[in-house]
Amino acid sequence: MSDPDVILRRGVEQSRYAGVAAQVVRAAVVAHRAVWGSAFDDGVHPEQLRDTALFDVASCTKGIATTGSLMTLVEQGEITLDDPLARYRASPDPRITLRQLLTHRAGLVEWQPLYLASDSRDEATELAARLPLHYGVDEARHYSDLGFVLLGAVVEVATGQRLDAAVASLVTGPLGMQYTGFGPVEPSSAVAYGHGDDIEQAMIRDGEPYPVTLDTTTTATFRNGWIRGEVSDGNAFHAMDGVSGHAGLFATLDDVTRFGTALIDGSSLWSAATLDQFLVPGDDGQAMGFWWLPAAGGPAYGHPGFTGARFLVDRARASVAVLLSNRLHVMQPGQRVPPDITPVWLDYLAATGFTEPGG
Repeated sequence: MSDPDVILRRGVEQSRYAGVAAQVVRAAVVAHRAVWGSAFDDGVHPEQLRDTALFDVASCTKGIATTGSLMTLVEQGEITLDDPLARYRASPDPRITLRQLLTHRAGLVEWQPLYLASDSRDEATELAARLPLHYGVDEARHYSDLGFVLLGAVVEVATGQRLDAAVASLVTGPLGMQYTGFGPVEPSSAVAYGHGDDIEQAMIRDGEPYPVTLDTTTTATFRNGWIRGEVSDGNAFHAMDGVSGHAGLFATLDDVTRFGTALIDGSSLWSAATLDQFLVPGDDGQAMGFWWLPAAGGPAYGHPGFTGARFLVDRARASVAVLLSNRLHVMQPGQRVPPDITPVWLDYLAATGFTEPGG
């Protein structure tokens, strides 16, 4: 078996990320834990990464904050998965349900720069609900950030609170995730990552991979160079004040592990019945708000994040694996595709004896 520390350190040496924090917990016991590299590295004064560092976990927000909140609301009987979106707010089609949004089968377009056609958080959410469907409702899985913008709004309507406050009361507070929350966060405690809105500027300019179809009415002040303590995602930052159902959460290694552990046993927050509603394998690796992978003991559930975050939960073996990195920090100006951390992640799972995907 390979040395997991060597695998993580190699990722730094290969410039897949500047720094990484990772651990595997099995039956509430830490099987492996390591932190390597830099939180920030300008080539002159690198700052060593701490295991308490906050990471922008990007789309892990979908699983931890938004899906976690909806799980609690289902547990409390406040909502059901087959509720129509229109019960809570405007919907692009009356047939769309919360279940279809959670499984990315609502027919919404994958992405649009909402901040180019809205002047406030409410306007951006309304815009997401007004855009014409790009696919048929329940036709197939098409991963959509906009669907989770709308699910975040559902949480707000159901609770009467802004999403950050709702997540604190429904998920992070009860689970003891005391350092996790939406940004902006104090820069000295956050991990740096790279080159602001370069990728989204290129997406808008080139129409790849998603052509911009909305009518642009505003001009964004794009961020260039390194950013720190602000969410990387453009819609979350420019359109949603850093608080959105699809991105915006900052979390530590231990807090993400706490959330993963709760998916195993409910942690007195979710009953087995609620867990069984959400942790069900679906098409194309999609579960209810989470992604799933085949594993030796049964499906493993988790979610990736564009910034270089991953978590995975093997309920059958009571195991949680988390890897948080700052891969955007090592990108060069003009680079469109971030370094691939998947080889590191898969090697790490194998090296730590975690239930290996496909095993």
